[in-house]
Amino acid sequence: MSDRDVPNSRSAAPSAESLRIQAEWVLPIHGPPLHWGCVRIRAGRIEAVEPGTQPRPEPDPSRITLRGTVLMPGLINAHCHLELSGWNRPRAARQEFRHWVPEVVAFRRSSEYRPDEAVRAGLAESLRHGIVWIGDIVPAALLDRSSGGDGEDGGSPPQGPRPGVTAFLEIVAPLGKEPREIAALVESHLKLCEARGWRPGLSPHAPYTIPLAVLGEIAGWCRRHELPLAIHLGETAEERRLLQRGDGPLREMLERLSAFDPRQFPGGADWCDYLARLSDVPRLLVIHGNHLDTAAIRRLAGMGNATVVYCPRTHRRFTDATYPMALYREAGIPVAVGTDSRATAPDLSLWRELGAAGAGLPGLSPKDLLEMVTAIPARALGVDGEIGTLEPGKRADLTAVAVSQNSDDPYAALLGPEATVSRVWLAGQPVVAQGEA
Repeated sequence: MSDRDVPNSRSAAPSAESLRIQAEWVLPIHGPPLHWGCVRIRAGRIEAVEPGTQPRPEPDPSRITLRGTVLMPGLINAHCHLELSGWNRPRAARQEFRHWVPEVVAFRRSSEYRPDEAVRAGLAESLRHGIVWIGDIVPAALLDRSSGGDGEDGGSPPQGPRPGVTAFLEIVAPLGKEPREIAALVESHLKLCEARGWRPGLSPHAPYTIPLAVLGEIAGWCRRHELPLAIHLGETAEERRLLQRGDGPLREMLERLSAFDPRQFPGGADWCDYLARLSDVPRLLVIHGNHLDTAAIRRLAGMGNATVVYCPRTHRRFTDATYPMALYREAGIPVAVGTDSRATAPDLSLWRELGAAGAGLPGLSPKDLLEMVTAIPARALGVDGEIGTLEPGKRADLTAVAVSQNSDDPYAALLGPEATVSRVWLAGQPVVAQGEA
């Protein structure tokens, strides 16, 4: 994806009852590419995906014709922290995780932290990059900000066209938390998601901030309410040391933040103990998974409910180690791609994440990579009945990407240097168009 400016989003104009879009390449994802294929849309949903013939030179008023363009499902960002989209601190090319976490804590306590504005900005930026759905982590502290109304700042929710959101309530409880406290948080979150039109999920933050007893309570809520669960797991090698021995750099960092209780994390545990509590949640997203060992990967593969979310640029920032993609693929564990936040990456572009993934993991084909931002995250988030592939009956959430007209491989063309998002539709309505304000 080139560094040319992506187009601006605009308010969605009322769509016609029916619409036909023909593109030089139509990429259904679940099937082969269609040269000069056509997508028929009716009432905001895909009516048909058809093979076509090269259009005549004269204009056809009955359809939109996109030359030099790949038309595909809108992208899905499996993991993001929209509330950090206002990050304005320096980003080191390489940094130790234990030094980065206190920077995030300090930013959230500063006057520059404006999560309501950040969420709106992050949603708008995502749409311009062709992203139509986001798995977003929502800190529990933001529930208090929204208690006076439906929006991030206690007012109305973000207006205008925006991606759909699976909002994972982030629960951090390094000192423990009573079941009634968890219940109050979850119930508030469910009400907030209903008011905003978001799909709810829960995110016990990580093994070093969530004791096993608290994790069990949260997993119970997911089972009872059919909610997806996302947890940062295996993000650093030091995480395992803290679980097993109760000491090390992570403990020292948490103690400096007054966020460690040795009674909650006495040692003698491992990643498999955490996965055991999550074996029967409806959907599990393991965020990062950079350092999971063979035993944890084997258990994860046997659970059947898990997807790992790889954030390539974040991974590259914190470690030189090669991402264990081959181990996950050999074990049959699906892997999606996410952007993480602007605290670890300079933008929310999934295209640039795919570029980083392809550079670091040359064994992945362009087709493999594009499935990681479409069909795979759609299944992981439970929205595959609506988006993720171009199939009749699904929402017409589409992204058009201008590519080299000489390419006969649309997958490779999408990841080429000339590729640029040109249009986006939500439910068949145009919300992004290149060159339009």
